[in-house]
This record gives sequence, C-alpha cells and structure tokens, in this order.
Amino acid sequence: MHKTTEWLNGLKIGAHFADKSFSIPFEQMVTILLIATLCMIFGRFKSGFLTAYGFLFYWVYVVNRNFLMELFGGNSVGMIFYLIVGAAMGLTAFVGLLQENH
Repeated sequence: MHKTTEWLNGLKIGAHFADKSFSIPFEQMVTILLIATLCMIFGRFKSGFLTAYGFLFYWVYVVNRNFLMELFGGNSVGMIFYLIVGAAMGLTAFVGLLQENH
C-alpha cells in the first residue's frame, strides 16, 4: 500500500477517499487553466474564483457522480444536500462578485 494511503487510513478520516479515483477530463483541465491564467493576468480574481468553483462543482457533481454516490452510500439525500450546499456557496460567491468594494 502507498505511504499516503497508509497515513490516511491511520487517521481514520480519509478512509473514504484513500482508495478512490477521481477523474477530470484533460480538455476541461486545460480550459480552466487558460481561464484562470487570463483572469489573473487581467486582475479579475473574483471571476477566476467563481469560474474555478463552477468547474469544481461540475466535476464532482456531474462528471464524477458515481464517486459521489459511492461516497454517500447510494443515498440520494446526500446528493441533494451536496447540491443545495454547493448552490448556496455558488450564489454567495456570485453576490460577492457583484460587490465592487470587497
């Protein structure tokens, strides 16, 4: 077993994540890197953050849905909770994007 996996299993916190795989399509990874780079070059940090959050939410909830279902033990309540919390965080980030002083 890999050292990191052994360490996570020893903590008993990462037991759900230690032997799982999480995939991100290469084209989407390149796209987010280009968008993030452009946002940093032009000083649009809030836009970059919101875009990165959107990609992350999409990758976990849509692309790796099986990983999330396995993590929640096939319980649809966990998926709904993830969706509600994710949407609330995204809405909060969007409202922050609209503010000019912060």
